[in-house]
Amino acid sequence: MSDAELSFADALRLVPEYDGQSSHLYSFLNKCEFALNRVKPTVKSIFLEGIITKLIGRALDVVKYREINKWEELKFMLEESFGGKKTISFLQLQLNSCKQNRNEDVRAYSLRFEDIQYQLINASCLGKSDAESQAIRSYIKSLSLTVFLEGLQQPLKNIVKARQPKILEEAVQSSIEEERVLNPIFRNVTLLIQTVISFVIFVANEVIS
Repeated sequence: MSDAELSFADALRLVPEYDGQSSHLYSFLNKCEFALNRVKPTVKSIFLEGIITKLIGRALDVVKYREINKWEELKFMLEESFGGKKTISFLQLQLNSCKQNRNEDVRAYSLRFEDIQYQLINASCLGKSDAESQAIRSYIKSLSLTVFLEGLQQPLKNIVKARQPKILEEAVQSSIEEERVLNPIFRNVTLLIQTVISFVIFVANEVIS
């Protein structure tokens, strides 16, 4: 097995459950394609069956009485059922303006971001040759890395940028790791501030009384 290949079980673990929520569709499809590209060609048809077992709720209702033999068929059904049609310019604007919301963790931000990125790549590559699609995909992924980093909340943004991640996946992983380190610090600082404020109020009340 090459470094790029994964075992059937490891690849299937990368595929999350999907219940038909439109906001999670393209993140789900992206993870499926990532996993599909890393299993041996001889198991791709069986792996497709594994992906189908990850469908629940409305998503399962769409496919449970259908005979699906190719990934492209499953992808088309899910996009037709749960994917809203958006223009390339609208998706570009969405991607460029995507930022981490206050009190939003990195994992939630990255899911939103990757969903928009995936939609933009799909829309931009529609009808293009393989060579053109590869160039478009590389350009959007390069742009996405910069936009994702700029969209992070401070001080996380400066910390992760200093690590100089080369690809979006690396930036996401670094952000999650740094967030785990920063969260306890912020909680302690917040607790200290609250304690000081309470003490000041207590002293003020004592002076007044």
